Amino acid sequence: MKLLIAVSWAFAMNIVYAQECEYTKEYSNLVEDVKESLIGSKSEYFKCKESIRVANYWKAIANCTKQGRGNSVAGGCYHIVGNSTEKNEISNKHCDALKPIDFESTMYFNIKHQQRKYNIKKCKDNNQSQQEK
Repeated sequence: MKLLIAVSWAFAMNIVYAQECEYTKEYSNLVEDVKESLIGSKSEYFKCKESIRVANYWKAIANCTKQGRGNSVAGGCYHIVGNSTEKNEISNKHCDALKPIDFESTMYFNIKHQQRKYNIKKCKDNNQSQQEK
């Protein structure tokens, strides 16, 4: 029985991998661009969190300068704040609303949409029978 299961599993995996193809450069770039736009540095979520980080940094610099803590330190408040372990004062919880709710579905939909819009082939020509248009 175990042998039958192992053979069945191996056969099923072979079918799955046989359906795969070698992606075109354009398709690979599309996948990376879509991923970057959803969760990378181009995403609204990343930009929101980054803006809060920068705001916290400048708020800490201003507070340090106002309190005169950097007067006797080489590098001043920039050195103190840069090496600080102070807790962020501005919350970034509101940025969570910008995260994709279902990342995988959103990514799949966006890839398919862009693929059709720009007529990007998924597979290289040597796998032409398996291309998705």
